[in-house]
This record gives sequence, structure tokens and C-alpha cells, in this order.
Amino acid sequence: MGTCFSKTPNGSISKVESTRTVPQSKHVMLSYQWDNQELVKKVYTFLLTKNLAVWMDINGGMKSNIYQCMAEGVENAAVVVCFLSQKYQDSENCKKELQYAGSKHISMIPVYTQRGWKPSEWLGLITAGELWIDFRDINNKKSKESAEKLYQQIQVVQATEGSVVGTIPTTTDAVSISDLTIHDQKLIPSKKPEPISLPTQGSREYF
Repeated sequence: MGTCFSKTPNGSISKVESTRTVPQSKHVMLSYQWDNQELVKKVYTFLLTKNLAVWMDINGGMKSNIYQCMAEGVENAAVVVCFLSQKYQDSENCKKELQYAGSKHISMIPVYTQRGWKPSEWLGLITAGELWIDFRDINNKKSKESAEKLYQQIQVVQATEGSVVGTIPTTTDAVSISDLTIHDQKLIPSKKPEPISLPTQGSREYF
């Protein structure tokens, strides 16, 4: 249940309680095994240029308690992009991370990174039927194509699941009443969210 606002017949704004909540902005979580870190760094940077909020462990995602940070990363994710390989399948931490995402019914986008291999056992089960993105044996041109396909699939997830990826304020406390407008009996920010900081040219290469 959330606090919402509606217009009264005389035009004033009244406070009402509703079971409908304002969608919270979340992030794209990148789940990977460390052998694929260089590839994931490039994907991370690419998604930032698309103005998406992205969670990656080495970029502020991990702090003190590794399991607490992993849990927060999953719980605040609109979608988990998992970079699959045999080493990912063999990793206990990757297994815990992705199974927790599955228990929270968070959408997943598998990324295949290893030629001649397919997920099996627990990983094959949890990713069965998901549309996957091919990042196997990629060159620069194919990298860009695969990255664009990944971005498009993230957009599809947002549209179908109703999740919002970005930096939009999640509560009315974050903005003043003058910054809000009435829409579908919900009070939402009328200002556009502040853009996230993007990598400057030459700071880090991607595809």
C-alpha cells in the first residue's frame, strides 16, 4: 500500500491510500565469474552510455559483507544479466546469486560467453527458455551488435515486467510538492531524473 494523491471536485489535492504503488527505479545487475571481468567492464560502460543504472561488484557494488551486498544487488535489480560459462556454473557464489534472483522472480538475460558449451544442471534449469545474447568469440563489430541486442532486450523486460531502470526518485520525500504532477491517480515527479555520470572520452574503452 502506498500514499497517493487525487484531485477533489473543487480542484484541490487530497491524500488517499492506495494498494497501487509508484514503480521504483531499479538497476541492471551484472552477474559474472571473474574470468569474464574485462568483457563485463565493457558491457557496464556501454550500458552507462545508454543512461541506465547499472550494478557491478567492482564499481561500488561490493562494500563490506559480500553476501549482504550481493543480496542488495539482487533485490534492487529490475533485471539480472548473467554472463554464462562453465566457470560461472561451477562458482558457488554465482550459483547463490542467480538462484536468489530466481527466488525473487527477477527477470534474467543470459549472455553466452563460451563457444561449444551450454549450461546444464542448476544453471541449465534456471535459464531454460530465456532469450540469450551471444557474446562468444566476438570481434569489435559483433560486440557492438551483441551489446545493442542486450540493451534492446533490457528495454523489452522493462516494458513487459513493468520494472523501471534508471535514477528516478522512489519516494515523494525526494522531491517537493511543486515538482510533482497528478497522473493516473499517482503523484509522480514532473522533472526528468538527473542524468547519471557517464564515462568521459578516453577514460575507458568499450566495444
